Amino acid sequence: MPAFTPFVLNLTPYTSGAVFFAWGLPLAALSAFVAPRMRARLGSLKVLGAVVVLVRRDAPPLPHAPHSVRAGETPTAEELEPRHVSRDDVTVVAN
Repeated sequence: MPAFTPFVLNLTPYTSGAVFFAWGLPLAALSAFVAPRMRARLGSLKVLGAVVVLVRRDAPPLPHAPHSVRAGETPTAEELEPRHVSRDDVTVVAN
């Protein structure tokens, strides 16, 4: 998904590079300095469990898309055509 985001947001290559650089810098710092300390203090299993819980909380499952193609099926030419989606086409479903 991150590789597709610059097209949706109409970012220039420089802006897109700045966004990914700004995202990667803290990731590198956390990976190099914070993660080893957390693992040494809490253990690998607890840290991994916490990460899974946090990622699951931030990325809920996607709703079923009626236009999706199932594994093994070949999409038709109509399904491959780009579509413009307006706010009127979006349906909000509450769980």
